[in-house]
Amino acid sequence: MPGDRPDAPLPPQAALSDDPYGENAIGTALMLLDKGRCVARSGWNGMFLFRVAGGWICDTRHTELDHLPTDAFIAMRTAQGTIIPWLASQADLLADDWVEVIP
Repeated sequence: MPGDRPDAPLPPQAALSDDPYGENAIGTALMLLDKGRCVARSGWNGMFLFRVAGGWICDTRHTELDHLPTDAFIAMRTAQGTIIPWLASQADLLADDWVEVIP
């Protein structure tokens, strides 16, 4: 079967197209996030993702954490209006129903 050996040619349908992500795939969603835009899956009701730039932690309840640097990360606004860090599921990564949203 093609692809079983490292030197075997891939079948034509396995080759990358000019747009390997597709208009509504995760790659396009990540590019939009990187540009400061918000994205969501089409079935999400009021929830969306956005990119948080790196910065500093300021939490007066835990002074040992104050002023620690943070890296950039992707956050989600939940349907309840709270903000949480986002962890992608396999379904999210493979979905082709990502859309840009205007919060």
